[in-house]
Amino acid sequence: MTRTLGCVVLLLCACGPVAARNVVDSLPQIATVAVPFRYPVALYEQRVEGDVTLRVHVDTNGTVVPESLRVVESSGNAQLDASAMEGAPTLLFRPARLGGRAVPLTVLFPVKFRVPEVRPPADTNPRRPRRESGKS
Repeated sequence: MTRTLGCVVLLLCACGPVAARNVVDSLPQIATVAVPFRYPVALYEQRVEGDVTLRVHVDTNGTVVPESLRVVESSGNAQLDASAMEGAPTLLFRPARLGGRAVPLTVLFPVKFRVPEVRPPADTNPRRPRRESGKS
């Protein structure tokens, strides 16, 4: 059983020769709708959180080149790092653009593993007793 990752943050920055010259008109934009990263169940249950930064090369079709994937900043937890690496190849992007044409570009992509906070239902107020229905 796996848990869907609570949050993915968009691109931090671009790196590599094209970005170093600041010649792209636009960076790749995430086009994936479903979050491809899975929280390892045991870590989710233990409420272990962490951030992984991946180096990702996006080709002119907006797909990730799997061989390009690298962890550039570890979460400090091998399971979270592995989960980020496993999900990244399925990411889809609108590719970087230069002069109206798609260009390949390497970017840093942060993946944030967060356990969502559980809040009580809106009508629950622990300070005020609820009135039972049908009684005065």
